[in-house]
Amino acid sequence: MNAIFTDPKLKAAMLGKVRWITPQDNRLSFEQIQQWNIEHPETRMSIVNLQKEWRDIDDWSTPTFYFFENGRLISKMNGWPKAGNRENLIANLKRIGLWNEPQ
Repeated sequence: MNAIFTDPKLKAAMLGKVRWITPQDNRLSFEQIQQWNIEHPETRMSIVNLQKEWRDIDDWSTPTFYFFENGRLISKMNGWPKAGNRENLIANLKRIGLWNEPQ
């Protein structure tokens, strides 16, 4: 998330248009999520109630990005290596109409 939101173009393309979710398991503590939400109110994270209710989400590893358009899953992207994954992220944002070379 830090790599995305320190990149002005990615931030402009995604801010207010994405939903950050985490499963209801022990991967992140409630305190960590609460602290993130206090520090980043524009990119709040939510805990899902039941993973099984999210039928299109088949991988809860972090990070996994799911790209939806009009409620339909368009593509999925796994991982963020140390070198980043910016070009893959941009390609997926283009698929759902969120990348228009923001200024």
